[in-house]
Amino acid sequence: MPKYLTKGLLIFGGWTLVALFVTAHQSLQNFYASTPVPVWRILSWHLVSAYAMAAVTPLILRLVERFPLDGRDRFYRNLVVHVVSAVCIVLFLIFVDALVLPSLGFPPARPFESFGEAYRFLFLTQFPFNLSIYCAVLALVFAVINHKKFRERELRASQLETRLVQAQLHVLKMQLHPHFLFNTHNAISELIYKDPRAAERTLANLSDLLRLSLEKLEVEEVSLKQELEFIGKYLAIEQMRFRERLRVRMNIAPDALEAAVPTMILQPLIENAIRHGIAPVLSGGTIEISATRLDGRLHLRVADDGVGFPKNKILRLKHGIGLSNTRARLLRLYNEFSFDVERNGANGLAVVVQIPFKSTTKPEFSLNAIAQ
Repeated sequence: MPKYLTKGLLIFGGWTLVALFVTAHQSLQNFYASTPVPVWRILSWHLVSAYAMAAVTPLILRLVERFPLDGRDRFYRNLVVHVVSAVCIVLFLIFVDALVLPSLGFPPARPFESFGEAYRFLFLTQFPFNLSIYCAVLALVFAVINHKKFRERELRASQLETRLVQAQLHVLKMQLHPHFLFNTHNAISELIYKDPRAAERTLANLSDLLRLSLEKLEVEEVSLKQELEFIGKYLAIEQMRFRERLRVRMNIAPDALEAAVPTMILQPLIENAIRHGIAPVLSGGTIEISATRLDGRLHLRVADDGVGFPKNKILRLKHGIGLSNTRARLLRLYNEFSFDVERNGANGLAVVVQIPFKSTTKPEFSLNAIAQ
């Protein structure tokens, strides 16, 4: 059905309901009159007035759209337009009533000798009422249009927010990938002659890593299980570079695997631990990745036992490129979260992230649960 036809049906349907309501109210009062008026006649009076109002409602809609009152620009000019249009439309409605209603017996026991007499009578008795009806319709239309504009602004703001988060994710990936790819390329070049099988495995891991990265390019959140799969490929490449100097321990609670986490949330934390904690140490070190669910929150921790940092430099590290980007992404995605950098024992650092726990799996449908 065309949009204009739908709008027309809604307008005439709405005014029909108004006519029926007013008819019912007046019929109850008329029931106790000495000379009751038939209900059909009362209904005919109000239908004439209601359909006349329905006929001018599209004009009112057009006037509201063309001369809005929601801004300071041209406010007074638009207000004058609405005042003049209100008077003209009300006079037109009275003209229709004076032309039609006397032939339908309105008002009862009050015949008119001419159209002018009927118009003067209805002007004096109906003008304030019709003007108030017009103002009510005008206010309703303004409210509907302003609500629609408000929802559109909210939708645009939400879309812009989503695009901003996605753009930040893309920027983060562009900052991380070149550095990592450059180091991996050098490692593969060296392994081709020293250990061809290791070079082949590293190349396969790199291919899988890029595939997983591209698959999640437009995704803001993934399950922790998927994130760990991505991290597994990344760490396999890094361990090929560092050999026995890089050791990894995983401490992942089973009930945390289906938690929703930001895409690539762990990668910059691990990269930071390797570059600043493990790489400077000749003997290498251990990276521990842990995830637990506690009190409706997911606790993520990436710790190393590398060179560590003095307390006065930890804050500076927290605002580095990789960690500051991670913090900014968390700020965009969650209303409540925590992001802390702390010392890990005598040596090393730990980055601790806490976000609301949100499962990526849908709850199973259970008839027993309904019965209970």
